[in-house]
Amino acid sequence: RTGFEIESVLISQIKHCKNIKVLEDHSALDLIIHKEKEIRYCTGIKVCDWKNKTLTSISSTQLILASGGCGQVYANTTNPDVATGDGYVMAEKAGATLRDMRFMQFHPTALYAENKRTVSFLISEAVRGFGAHIIDKHGNRFLYTYDVRGELSTRDKVSSAIMDHMNK
Repeated sequence: RTGFEIESVLISQIKHCKNIKVLEDHSALDLIIHKEKEIRYCTGIKVCDWKNKTLTSISSTQLILASGGCGQVYANTTNPDVATGDGYVMAEKAGATLRDMRFMQFHPTALYAENKRTVSFLISEAVRGFGAHIIDKHGNRFLYTYDVRGELSTRDKVSSAIMDHMNK
């Protein structure tokens, strides 16, 4: 619920800002880039108004690209369908350097469904924190063979152990 609470507070604050206009049913398509003497400037964004089925450009002297995640680039994810990574693509096309892409936040425990390409059912880390065990199809706990902290290991250790164990 953390994300929900953060979003609720932000939306509440935005409603009181006269210099912010919220465009619902719109999608960012591309950044508008101008180049002068080998220097690139972002001067706005191209958007699609899905309700009216129109394309438009919005000029701006400042732009924050907060487009959400990119979980859908992976075969299995707990991210929603809208987490497609469009913001990363727009930024890279505009000339931004994408760095440390391996440091993605993710949830290592989800209900596994073999050969199924859908959003996975998230099993919260809180469940592990309260004593839940991760077991294989034979009912065996296996995380302790990878890390002494078992289910309380970090996300990267848990997910690597799960993948290694499943592959074996």
